[in-house]
Amino acid sequence: MLKALPQMAVWGFYFSKVSFFILGGYCYFSYVINNKLMEKLKIGDKVLWRGGFGIDPAQEATIEGIEITKGGKYGKPVDEVGWDQVYERNLVVTLDNGKWAYASQISKLGS
Repeated sequence: MLKALPQMAVWGFYFSKVSFFILGGYCYFSYVINNKLMEKLKIGDKVLWRGGFGIDPAQEATIEGIEITKGGKYGKPVDEVGWDQVYERNLVVTLDNGKWAYASQISKLGS
């Protein structure tokens, strides 16, 4: 949230999904995903999951666990992660259907 500060100029622009602004000599930026700032994937969220390493038809599933693996076999368990971290094999999720999936196999429900 920006508050008006006396004697300080605010300059900025919005380009595509990234906005930049300069305030008091510092440059800030925000990345917008689907018109919301930094949405999170959380335990309990419903997602679309594709089995067969992403080639099977999409099915709805609920997230029961999230591990940030950074491509490795095991990772750090977390309760939530930004959707900007959900790519390729950066994380593994456990699903309510008894399956697990790489990040590349899931997507936001409704996207």
